[in-house]
Amino acid sequence: MRPPPDADLSLDLDGLDRFASALENLTGQWNGTANQIGDLDWLADDTDLIDALGAFTRSWANAATIMNTYSAQLSSMARTSADQFRQADSDLARQTPHGRRPSAYQ
Repeated sequence: MRPPPDADLSLDLDGLDRFASALENLTGQWNGTANQIGDLDWLADDTDLIDALGAFTRSWANAATIMNTYSAQLSSMARTSADQFRQADSDLARQTPHGRRPSAYQ
């Protein structure tokens, strides 16, 4: 989306909202990650492999928690930024002389 010719500042707010939505979707996917290895009875004699799989799944769960936290925080920041920009744009539009229109982002 191109800003109007007289705009000094522009931001693709729809793009920022889509980015936030994609991050929220990613957060939901990280929330759904779990140990999908299943029953390990067939590995009963290989304690080294069982220990390695256990370490891997613990590391995976820790990484998923971190990714979930970061994506949720970034999504929140993106949404807040878009909301604050819209509010500032609206506030500035109310202060313009009669006849000037707010930016096209509302």
